[in-house]
Amino acid sequence: MNNTVTVALAQLDLVVGDVKGNTERIIESAVRARDELHADLVVFPELSICGYPPEDLLFHAGLRHAVERSLEDIRSAVTGIAVLVGFPEYQSDEIFNSCAVIGDGKYLCHYRKRCLPNYAVFDEERYFTAGKSASVFKLNGIRIGLNICEDIWRQAPI
Repeated sequence: MNNTVTVALAQLDLVVGDVKGNTERIIESAVRARDELHADLVVFPELSICGYPPEDLLFHAGLRHAVERSLEDIRSAVTGIAVLVGFPEYQSDEIFNSCAVIGDGKYLCHYRKRCLPNYAVFDEERYFTAGKSASVFKLNGIRIGLNICEDIWRQAPI
């Protein structure tokens, strides 16, 4: 059996703090990837829901609720394609730089960035808690592992 996954990459001009506008662009791009490119999976950038780098916006009271609403909007609006989207994940007093794979109304997989850069222009240790485990999911019978940015630069299993 020859299983394949057609992947579309969505390189969008997302705006830091414009969760509603970014969500609309994500949904529109997912529908286009499904209908025009016949993709099985569309991949969006790191922290695509809130824009990158969100910096101190992560501590703004309304961001958590806006991100949760965005994830639900994507989950309910997009069918027929899997969507990998980046977002800040809030758990108790910790914030994770996370991504989720959403498909046909379900959360298929979830991942938290493990290698947080803290050099040059990057100050992610100030904002985020590092994830601790790898995430793998199956799409069309093919196993796909997740990572976010800096994770791929380290010599460690993803």
